[in-house]
Amino acid sequence: MPGVELIIPDTVHRKFASGWAKHVPLTYLTYAACQTPVVLKVSQDKLAFNEATGLIQAVSKPLSGGGEEDLCFTEWFQAWKQLGKLIAKFLPEELCMDGTL
Repeated sequence: MPGVELIIPDTVHRKFASGWAKHVPLTYLTYAACQTPVVLKVSQDKLAFNEATGLIQAVSKPLSGGGEEDLCFTEWFQAWKQLGKLIAKFLPEELCMDGTL
């Protein structure tokens, strides 16, 4: 999408940075979802006190998979494009030799 900076939710970034062990619904990677103001994306996390460290930390809530089956082809394609960027950034070893998925 030319001229628009897409902001993938921090919750999704953290899931990929930790090795992408949990499903990330494609609904969080469509252009519409990535254009949502950052303030709304913070609500995907909650704060929790870590007794071991004595620190308050953001803890990711599970991402809702609702609506993933209802994506139209355009939304699905947009989400896969964003997914490819995340894989290239956090898990480049998962890419083929030519840089594709």
